[in-house]
Amino acid sequence: MSLSIQAALRDGLDRFVSRNGALLTGAYAVLFLVYQASFNGLIAAVLPAYLPVEEAAMDVGFTYPASVAVYAVAILALTVGISAFTVVVIRTFVAGRTDSIPEAYYTRHLLWATLNLIVGGLVFGLIVFVGSLFLLVPGIVAYVGLVFMTMFIAVEDENFVTALRASWRLVRPDFLPVFGLLLLTIAGVGIVSAILGLVVGVGTSVAGAQGLASIATSVVNVPVTLLLLAILSAAFDQLRGTDTHRPA
Repeated sequence: MSLSIQAALRDGLDRFVSRNGALLTGAYAVLFLVYQASFNGLIAAVLPAYLPVEEAAMDVGFTYPASVAVYAVAILALTVGISAFTVVVIRTFVAGRTDSIPEAYYTRHLLWATLNLIVGGLVFGLIVFVGSLFLLVPGIVAYVGLVFMTMFIAVEDENFVTALRASWRLVRPDFLPVFGLLLLTIAGVGIVSAILGLVVGVGTSVAGAQGLASIATSVVNVPVTLLLLAILSAAFDQLRGTDTHRPA
């Protein structure tokens, strides 16, 4: 089935602004903030040993008091947790569920899908990086052609190797429409994210709450990420020829 960019954008937005979209965005924000705080804490604890004295006291952002070991364990656990949560998000968005999330979405082969999502994400990033070293174009081709890997892992329970191949086969007949969708979506969310980040930065500065600026900026990135997943899920649904009008 040929991809309609307009339909993918419309359906993706509908899925994002639904009840499920709001709940998933809120839960993702909590996970992401704890992850960011743990990461900031690790950087604050380790980096000063490798910096000049005048730079060692730099502010790395919001965090919480803990040891290096606690930060490291928290980052590892949250990486797995966020990946597992992403599987649930994709299953929900691809299915077009707007008001309820079936139990199977967060129980069916969740560990398998999560591990493949983590390893597959690393492989995907490496492929795109290597491709980008060759005048950028191969990297763009790889990104577009393999962008639905996560969908095949989460929805079809494929391993990451099969998912990469399946994504390429799915995108190849509609490469230009998928490229156009990604270009519009990434440009659009980038502009929105920049505007929201600017508003948040100015607001916290005027209010004298600079300490909250890094938190607010991090939160801005959460809905942008979920919106991108919703649009890609709608496009994935459409390319597979799946009925998008499922019961909520």
